[in-house]
Amino acid sequence: MLLSALPVISASSGLDCNILIEALNSGGVNLLKETLTAITCRFMQVQKSYRDALGSWTTSQAQALTADASCNVGGVLRIDTIDYQIMQMESYSKLSGREFLRRVYLNHAKLR
Repeated sequence: MLLSALPVISASSGLDCNILIEALNSGGVNLLKETLTAITCRFMQVQKSYRDALGSWTTSQAQALTADASCNVGGVLRIDTIDYQIMQMESYSKLSGREFLRRVYLNHAKLR
């Protein structure tokens, strides 16, 4: 089924800043479902060598600094139109133990 008219969007209370994207086949079965959430981060197009979970050295293609706790290893950050997979993460905490910053190491995400 093709989109014959633009969807109607009406303002209501309780809106959040998440965008749900779904791709369906002709039978209505989900082919892809993802939720986009805007976060604040400092993106740096720099390479950094680090040890992966198996102890091998590898190089990231970029880094980002963020205070968003939803950024975890295996997640994806979309910067402009490029998807980056989070390969490693370092968290920084205050003396109280409260986390205040995450540095994530990024590589280009593989196409599904």
